[in-house]
Amino acid sequence: MACYQHLITGAKSETPDDFLGGILADDMGLGKTLSALATVLASEGHAAEFGALGASQSCTTSQATVVVVPSELLLNTWAEEINQHFHPGTIQWLKYHGQGRRNDDYRLGQYQIILTTYGTVMAECRRGGSALHRIQWYRLILDEAHTIRNCSSKQFKALNSIQSHIRWCLTGTQIQNSLEDLGSLIRFLGMPLFSDPATFRKYVAMVRLRKGSDIAEFENLRRILSSICLRRNRSILPSKGYSNEDRRVTLTAEEYGQYQTLEQACKRAIQLAQKRHGDDKVHHHRVLGALLRLRMFCNNGLDPRGTIIPWETSSHPDEVLRFFQQSGEAIIVFSFWKTSLDIVGNAMTDHKIHHLRVDGSIPAKKRNSILLEFQNESKWRVLLMTFSTGATGLNGLTVANRVHLLEPQWNPAAENQAIGRLLRLNQQRKVTIIRYVVEKTIEETVETKKLRKERLAGGGFLAKDSEEQKELRAKHWERMLEYVNAD
Repeated sequence: MACYQHLITGAKSETPDDFLGGILADDMGLGKTLSALATVLASEGHAAEFGALGASQSCTTSQATVVVVPSELLLNTWAEEINQHFHPGTIQWLKYHGQGRRNDDYRLGQYQIILTTYGTVMAECRRGGSALHRIQWYRLILDEAHTIRNCSSKQFKALNSIQSHIRWCLTGTQIQNSLEDLGSLIRFLGMPLFSDPATFRKYVAMVRLRKGSDIAEFENLRRILSSICLRRNRSILPSKGYSNEDRRVTLTAEEYGQYQTLEQACKRAIQLAQKRHGDDKVHHHRVLGALLRLRMFCNNGLDPRGTIIPWETSSHPDEVLRFFQQSGEAIIVFSFWKTSLDIVGNAMTDHKIHHLRVDGSIPAKKRNSILLEFQNESKWRVLLMTFSTGATGLNGLTVANRVHLLEPQWNPAAENQAIGRLLRLNQQRKVTIIRYVVEKTIEETVETKKLRKERLAGGGFLAKDSEEQKELRAKHWERMLEYVNAD
């Protein structure tokens, strides 16, 4: 009798377990949306057969592929891709979103593609008995699938409760903060053995912490990704590629003295957390606040009362302006903070440089009109954006070929997503990426170590107050001290 043995766990079985679907993890701009649409069209025969099963099995099945996206902006992007690449009538599709969406419940089975949002799915799940959760769909696709990286969230549970024959995750950043992000996607896909969080942690996510062995961890990770993940990188782009430029900014003597005061306060907060006096959550919040003040000072400065405010004479915005004035090309400027964009925007206004701006305070529909202006009106040379608004759904920014990143990010995926707005298949010019780092500050540590964002409230998978958890917490605070260059 044949026997199958799992390469990672060593488990044996008479038949191999399998599942349908996986992760399409192409770098941003390489056509994940178009690849998914082509797959829908190529498999319409199989989908129709699946949809007909309901009549013989007394269940409700549908040939449709349900595509879930983070925002209405991305709904429009998918709709544009369908209209651009397929003859009218080739694919029957529906946008299931907005107040009148339930009027279409009775005819959802007539479509090949149903476009909806994460927010809509959550609302329908709370409603109970909704069509999205009542029907067994042929295929379920999550765009920007890293959105569900927290498997304990209500959002994950709402998405995971949708019934489907095949599941696909589309994301170029499947690991953002830790390997647990990948674990959530694997759980959603229903990968045998590893969809169990404890098994995934044992063989993949926790190996480094327990054994100190990078080799074993990465070998298991490679085996998993090779079996469920399809990925192309930007080397296949027909464009002229891209180049990186680093710009170092130096604080004045007065500014550096103020920075050191904040740095000492941050060290004291970390050292107090190491001693474990008081509530751990309080220490976590204090350390996070101290780190945030260091980061914001590098962009915005400090007034005599200790309040972080935009400065007027800093070399940082002047440095950015100098490079704007040297280039007649279209430019996008990214920052994590709106206050930093305020500084640059005010400086550009003073120098009569036309610019547009998109941040989280601007409604989605207005963002669309702003982006169209930037794409079509040559007078708008500069677009200011926060990293959060530039992360998803903005695929029409290849009119620009220079991108300025005003500060390094804890999460490298944030930078990659921003850069990915310009490095796309339809980019015909060489892209220049300019990164700004303030010397002798925490920004150099962020840049050099290429840190993944720390989860200060982590350790929830371990037993409360176990010896292992205490050891992990101690190592965590030691690493945090390194961030501020403690003695």
